[in-house]
Amino acid sequence: KLNSSPNKCLGFKTTYQVFFERTGIDARQLGVVRL
Repeated sequence: KLNSSPNKCLGFKTTYQVFFERTGIDARQLGVVRL
């Protein structure tokens, strides 16, 4: 489960946003993220 709150160390982006930008994989479709 990925954290859905913004993080200062990620430039105030959520873990999901950074994961998607770097991999291009929609984690929500994988069932990893619960929003």
